[in-house]
Amino acid sequence: MRSRPFPFPIDHTAAMVPRAGLSRPIPDALETPMTLMTAEDMYGQPVASLDLFFRSDERRARDAQTLALLPRQHYDSVLELGCGTGGLARLLALRADGYIGIDVAAEAVANAGLLRLPFGEVQFLQGDAGQIPRGPFDLVVVSDWLAGMTPEEISALALRLGQVAPEADVVCVSDIAPGEDTGGSRAPALLARALGWPLTASHVGRGFRIDVFGAAEGPAALD
Repeated sequence: MRSRPFPFPIDHTAAMVPRAGLSRPIPDALETPMTLMTAEDMYGQPVASLDLFFRSDERRARDAQTLALLPRQHYDSVLELGCGTGGLARLLALRADGYIGIDVAAEAVANAGLLRLPFGEVQFLQGDAGQIPRGPFDLVVVSDWLAGMTPEEISALALRLGQVAPEADVVCVSDIAPGEDTGGSRAPALLARALGWPLTASHVGRGFRIDVFGAAEGPAALD
């Protein structure tokens, strides 16, 4: 049940449909293009791409652990930076009234837009840190967004998040490549330090790391 109106405009380009059984057989994966699949998954929703449909056990474990570490059971509005094809969005939408996902990859955003999520309000946007909407958000999920960012870029991101999500929980989800230092905490630590928010939880799993921190007292939200 929605607790209040969604705080910013939503582009209603995808139909909302209830979950249902399969309406047609799933095509042979070897005969199906790697993008823009039209098959339906077990929930009766279109599968945007094979990397979403055939999600690895490691990625499923990462998604499940991300949900388990969320400090609250329900959120008003969620911002995911690095949404990809929308795999985690399908789960976050169950825990929120509204969701916005941003990714720099146009094809990933197009694929994510094929999802039909009948939970709250959902929007996918192509862009970078400069395109973060005004919010306000009470949960920010940073999915591999910090990889390759300079300390200066992380500081700029922190400034923007302090404006649009001044009281949000922040969850940083990072993949760890084989042979990479499993600590992998430098970029999330830089973001937390720039925000001035304390680390509240961390988890290192097989091929991924999750760090959670939340606001104490931050900049005032944008008018």
